Amino acid sequence: MAELKLLKREYEQQQQQQQWRAASPAVPSELDKEQQQQGEESDDVICLDDSDSEPADEQQQQQYGVQQAASKARDNEYEGDELKTIEGAAESEASVAVDAAAAAIGALEIFWTGPRSNWTPSPQEWQRYEAAMGAGIDDEVLASHQRACIDLTREVLQCMREAEWLNDEVMNFYVALMQDRDTAMRGRKGALRCHFFSTFFAKSLIKNGYKSVQRWTRLAKLNQAGQVSDNVLHLDRIIMPIHEGIHWTAAMIDLKHKRFVFFDSLMGTNRQAIAALKRWVVDEAKVSA
Repeated sequence: MAELKLLKREYEQQQQQQQWRAASPAVPSELDKEQQQQGEESDDVICLDDSDSEPADEQQQQQYGVQQAASKARDNEYEGDELKTIEGAAESEASVAVDAAAAAIGALEIFWTGPRSNWTPSPQEWQRYEAAMGAGIDDEVLASHQRACIDLTREVLQCMREAEWLNDEVMNFYVALMQDRDTAMRGRKGALRCHFFSTFFAKSLIKNGYKSVQRWTRLAKLNQAGQVSDNVLHLDRIIMPIHEGIHWTAAMIDLKHKRFVFFDSLMGTNRQAIAALKRWVVDEAKVSA
C-alpha cells in the first residue's frame, strides 16, 4: 500500500510537469520511452485519459475538481482490507487465464495519459447535426435502433447540444451501434472481438453485485444484445460506459492482454468500478466454467 501511495505521488508530479510543457511539448527522451515501454509491458490496471492538461474553461475546471474529489474519496474507501479481500477472491476455481486477469487487484495502478482524438465531423455530418438541433416537433423520431428498441426523438437529442448532459438513451444507442459494427467486422484479419454492455450493467453491478447482472451473459440475452459469441469471457474486450452522476466514463476488461482499463477525460479514477469488475470476472468464470 505504501508503494501505491508513492506511485500516486510520482504520478501527480508527472502531471504537473506535463502541464508546464503543454504549450510546447518536448520530444520524448530515451528515458521517457523506456519508462513508457516498461509501463505498457507491466500494467494490470490502466486509467486512460484523452487530454494532456487540466480543462481550460471554468465549467470544466469545476467538473474536474468534483471528479478528482470523488476519485480520492473512492480510493480511500477501497484501500486496506477491501483490497485484501478482493485479492483473495481471485484465488478461485476459475481457469488460470481468467484468474490472471482478475487477480490484478493487488497490483500497483499505472496512469497513462493518451492522445486527444483528432476526429472532426464532415460538412454533411455537421449539417445533419444542426438539423437535429434545430426547431421541430419534440416527439419526432430522428433515429431508431430496432434490435435495441431505442427511438431517439428530437427532444431527447437536445442533450447533444453544447454544455448539455448526455443521457442514457443516447449512450445506449451508441453502444448498440458499436455492437453492430463489431458483429460486421467479425472474421476480418486483425479485428478484435468485443462485447458492449449498456449503461445499466455497471450501475447495477456496482450497486447490487453479481447476482443482479448474472442473466446478462446468458445466451438469449447475448443474442438480444447482438452478440454472436456464446461466452463473453472468450472475447478480446468487454467495454461499458459508467455514469458518475455528472460525468460519463468508461471501463474495459481487456481479456486479450489480461488487464483492466479505465477511460476518463478528467483524469479521475474509479477504484469501486474496477474492483467490482474484477469480482465479476471471477464470478462469471465460475458460472461459465
